[in-house]
Amino acid sequence: MQHERLKPLDDGADMDEEHGAFALGIALLADRSDAFSTLLQRIEPWRIHLAYSAIELQRSSLLRDPRALGDAVATWPLKLAASVVFGARLPGLKRALGRIGPFPMRSGAYRLLGRALGCPIRRKLIFHAPQISSGLLNLLDILPSEAISAKILNWDHGDRDMLRRISRAVAEIRANVLEPQLSSAWQSLRELDHTGDLRSWLHDQMLDAVLPPPPWDGNATITPVRTYGELKRIAQDFRNCLWGQRVDNIAGSSQVYVCRDEGIEAVASVFIDETLGWCLSEIKGVGNRALAPEAVAYLVRQFAAAGIESAIGARQYWVP
Repeated sequence: MQHERLKPLDDGADMDEEHGAFALGIALLADRSDAFSTLLQRIEPWRIHLAYSAIELQRSSLLRDPRALGDAVATWPLKLAASVVFGARLPGLKRALGRIGPFPMRSGAYRLLGRALGCPIRRKLIFHAPQISSGLLNLLDILPSEAISAKILNWDHGDRDMLRRISRAVAEIRANVLEPQLSSAWQSLRELDHTGDLRSWLHDQMLDAVLPPPPWDGNATITPVRTYGELKRIAQDFRNCLWGQRVDNIAGSSQVYVCRDEGIEAVASVFIDETLGWCLSEIKGVGNRALAPEAVAYLVRQFAAAGIESAIGARQYWVP
């Protein structure tokens, strides 16, 4: 499947409320600062974004002494003005402000811009972007430095839902991947061409991570699958699509058991029903083959003894 280069979210779209706040700030600066009012008629793109930055980052100064803030934005050398607005002299600030576009960025983005310019890796990447947007800055703030490469410019960082999913993926890696493997995980993330592969990437990185606890610890011949990696291996060994159904296992709403007894080699799936609790939903052999009725009955009795009743046939779990 071909993936087109996705455009970042237009910071001018669906922004009436936030644009209104910036417009009020600009009006206040122009009303109190003659220097800013005069400059506003011919203001350069980078300087209007410096003004937007001041409105966002120096709200108390804007309300307390808008004339002084307006004068600083309009007349001070950029290095000095940056110290007032961002609290530091930021390398490449003028270049970055000039690449934002005609509209103010979303709330919080100017603070993220200052943070990105303070990091050499992030600073280098934003200068390779066709345009700096709030979505890109949010993405750069979510990702660890080791995971940042030019490939993220192709990611759909304008999609707020995707940004939340990326943030969740990064948090899951930090929580579940051991320190010695973290560097390798971030290195592989930086090679991801597009976020359509994000879920598969996350699950591949977490093969050693433990799944939620099963409802029954099993016995000598029936054992629960306890890790991502084991689930993937069992799906391959039994040639079924359990790995494709892993979201339920990760969420803890479904569990998988491997059954190996005399003449029996099978995988059993259990799920949690809102009314009945944990139920046995499927028992299949290698390649999703049906087991002999007496083998199924034997395994059903084993699960029933552990308090997991059979609902086989009531819920289709594996796709043939």
